[in-house]
Amino acid sequence: MGFGRIGRNVFRLLHKRDDLDVVAVSDIADPEALTYLLKYDSLYGRFPGEVSYADGILSYDNKQVTFSSAREPGDTEWGSAGVEIVLETTSRYRSRDVLQRHLASGAKKVVLTSSPETPGEIPLLLRGVNDEILSAEIDIVALGSNTSNAIAPPTAPAATWSTWPPPPAAPAPTAADPLDIPPPQGLHICLPPKREAVLCKQVCRSPVAQLVERVAVNH
Repeated sequence: MGFGRIGRNVFRLLHKRDDLDVVAVSDIADPEALTYLLKYDSLYGRFPGEVSYADGILSYDNKQVTFSSAREPGDTEWGSAGVEIVLETTSRYRSRDVLQRHLASGAKKVVLTSSPETPGEIPLLLRGVNDEILSAEIDIVALGSNTSNAIAPPTAPAATWSTWPPPPAAPAPTAADPLDIPPPQGLHICLPPKREAVLCKQVCRSPVAQLVERVAVNH
């Protein structure tokens, strides 16, 4: 729910997946404007495929997505739309009681792409730090804020590093293009994409997309 910056970027990550399909989008903004923003992103460039909107349907790569304008959780019948995992990306609805409405509307799992309104009310997953909390029994999980995800990898316990002690700091950039310099081993560093690259593919992966993968596997 929500097709702003986070929602559209997750869409870009998932649109070529064979094991996960985007089947429904809900946002109160003008769907034609949102389609335009998906097609021409000021940061990630053009959408890597055909995308268009007409009569409530977002079409991409020979697939179709139902577009609705539901304002609050529970206003969309996710079950009838074939939705199993709902991504709540609006950052407006962050309490368990409200997110529970997604489950009542037919969804099986809910991923909150920000911090919960009340700390501790919803399991908070920081990839690479506490992956063990994610299980098939959890129906709602939160990802935390940009800040917590940015600082979590360097401050993670020793067991979460690929090597310990942590690798030394990266040397000062010497290449003409700093994007050609690999990140230090063990750190999740996200750099701006290069030219029209969809995402900084080998430099970072979206925590949201990683979590969707994990939720789908555990489900």
